[in-house]
Amino acid sequence: MTACLLSSLRKIDTASRFGGEEFIVALPGTTLDRAVVVAERIRCCIETHPMCYQNATIRITASFGVSAHTGRNSQAATAADAINALINQADKALYAAKHAGRNRVFTTQGPAAPDIPADPSGGACGWDR
Repeated sequence: MTACLLSSLRKIDTASRFGGEEFIVALPGTTLDRAVVVAERIRCCIETHPMCYQNATIRITASFGVSAHTGRNSQAATAADAINALINQADKALYAAKHAGRNRVFTTQGPAAPDIPADPSGGACGWDR
């Protein structure tokens, strides 16, 4: 999973564990639409790269909740309030994705349907950054 994260992010992006089984990814200067593309790329990579554990192949999937800060119409009093609002929005989207069947990318507006470019290696996932 780490390889999927690292191969999908730019040098200025940050990914870290956030809670038990959750991760948070910060994509500075990224629109919601572009963040959805990144989330879908990571989701597809995880889905198509099984893990090996004690001589067993384990297929895993991931659900994503995506939110973005536009800097406009923010009612947050502080930067910390704005970050907490973003996390809460992403968390609501994540739980909607899980409720809808898992292995999905959702925003606060619902299921995301990004226009993912083709994988140059011929796979189904987009890999351009």
